Amino acid sequence: MRTVPQVLAAAKAQVSKPTRDWTGWCLAFTRTAWGIKPTGIPDANAAWARAKKKRTSGTAPAGAPIYWAVGRFGHIAISAGDGKCYSTDIRRKGKVDLVPVNEVTSRWNAKHRGWSEDYAGTALPLGTSTPKPPAPKPAPKPAPKPAPKPPAPKPRARRQYRVRPGDTMGKIAAKHGVTLSALVKANDLADPDVIKVGQLLYLP
Repeated sequence: MRTVPQVLAAAKAQVSKPTRDWTGWCLAFTRTAWGIKPTGIPDANAAWARAKKKRTSGTAPAGAPIYWAVGRFGHIAISAGDGKCYSTDIRRKGKVDLVPVNEVTSRWNAKHRGWSEDYAGTALPLGTSTPKPPAPKPAPKPAPKPAPKPPAPKPRARRQYRVRPGDTMGKIAAKHGVTLSALVKANDLADPDVIKVGQLLYLP
């Protein structure tokens, strides 16, 4: 079996230098271009019926057999890619020409069946007929790093007061704008009336 470039070269050669009269021999032309031995298939209709990988939509890749329902035997041609094909009898009886696929449909009022990835069940190395794998998904973006937490405020240094002669807890509280009970609690004093000169007190 030939490769697609070899098939296209063989089909193209038949346009300018045909090796035989291809009148009514579209199936033999396709098989010969692909280098496939006779399979006993009688016509293009039978080849379409036996194809295992039929495609009824999309543009046929280069080298793929293309099929039409027309007349008693149907018609088959070889895709040249880009919506064109090598077909027998379409412009010149018994000759091969490179024509748009839709010219076969319109000129013969034929029903375009589609194309296949095989020849009557024989797989063809089309290459381009295999669906393209899905594009790789972009790598997920790394999750944004959480903003650094602001440093915890440093504990404010506790205010202190050293007892002077004549001080009382009430005077000290009033002088610093705090309540007597809060001052007593801040210093854990059992008796607020008992303080000594020089004693260090914490201010709430």
